Amino acid sequence: MKPIEKIKISKDLLFFLAYTIIVLLPNYFSHSLLSLLDNAFLIFGFCFLFLKRYKPSKSILLITSFYVYLIIITFINGTDTANVHIITSNAKIIFYLANLDYFLKNKQRSTINILFYFITFVVLLDFVILLLYPNGWYFTENVYNEWTTTYVPQWLLGNKNNHTLWYILAIYLSCIRCIGENKKRHWFISLFLMIVSLVAMLLLKSTTSIVVVFIVGIGVFFWLFRKKSFKWIPNIYILLVCYLVLLILILCGITYFLSPIVEGIFGKDLTFTSRTIIWGRVFEQIQISPLFGSGQFSDEYTSSILESLAFVNAHNQYLQILWQTGIIGLLIYVLFIFNITSGIKRETNNNLKFLKLVIFFALLLKFIFEVEISLNCWMVFLLLAQRFNAMAKIPFKEKGGKSEKCKKLIFNLERQY
Repeated sequence: MKPIEKIKISKDLLFFLAYTIIVLLPNYFSHSLLSLLDNAFLIFGFCFLFLKRYKPSKSILLITSFYVYLIIITFINGTDTANVHIITSNAKIIFYLANLDYFLKNKQRSTINILFYFITFVVLLDFVILLLYPNGWYFTENVYNEWTTTYVPQWLLGNKNNHTLWYILAIYLSCIRCIGENKKRHWFISLFLMIVSLVAMLLLKSTTSIVVVFIVGIGVFFWLFRKKSFKWIPNIYILLVCYLVLLILILCGITYFLSPIVEGIFGKDLTFTSRTIIWGRVFEQIQISPLFGSGQFSDEYTSSILESLAFVNAHNQYLQILWQTGIIGLLIYVLFIFNITSGIKRETNNNLKFLKLVIFFALLLKFIFEVEISLNCWMVFLLLAQRFNAMAKIPFKEKGGKSEKCKKLIFNLERQY
């Protein structure tokens, strides 16, 4: 009878699992105990990095610089959010991302698995709720005046614009797990999550989310059903120039070329659900302090400035950053974006580079119409810039040295991935 083998459980990974659950748990589960644990893990996360002598990557340094500047300019301008909460809330984002960066570098496979299982569980739970309550699981009340009140439908992950990044994260993590694994099982999971995401966006009826997830879905479809490796991938910097031209045209109101899609397919007007009106008001606010920015405001104060309870931000990533942090903050953010693009460009696996490009530009398209300065968004970017060589299970001889099977596997991974 063989002796029972002892199961080794990494304390570091248990810590990261608990950290991930506490930090990423949807706001629907808000509770005083969870808030206490969230604050505790801020301290634990700092201590962990200190004990491990963590050296931050360029991405983490740029994210930290962005948030530090946002906090400083908010206190200088004395906005209604200039208090301890803005420091702790942004510090939580920074330290979790730093811990994620550490684990991706040192325990890549296990880290991806932890993220995948938790995020997929939340996404599938949200999808079931969407199927059962397509018109809203619960509602939040917006009182315009004594005669007018609207009720905004909410689900597990919030309103209809808050679901996209969760679903994209689940899809991308499932695709990453295909590297060096049993392709059939993970191939099926990736396909299933792609279909689930498309159905979910259609149920939510958010035009931006539908377009973004549809683009990601096309990329994943080609990635899953490819018969040969992609021989040619467009230059990412040329694509960025094209994106910049599109962004400028839309912000300047030159949108007639989008009429067949916006008006013809989705039945929307070319104000993009009154976004162009809000952009005009945001431009006025940016002119107050274009270089340094005005700092962060509360949702209530932002709505009063924009003269609409339906809008709590600029509904454009770059206008929001310009408004809050000015040209200085925007430059920091642009440096971060270029750091991610350089990481994608260095990817030697054309198949994976193609998938990364699709997800990256789908997110950039979302930024034209939505604001996503959130933890999930930073996570997607960090994962896009990451190399996944450590995901492959490579067998070694017990006494050292590579076996023939190992050499063949390395050769196939270099050729295919």
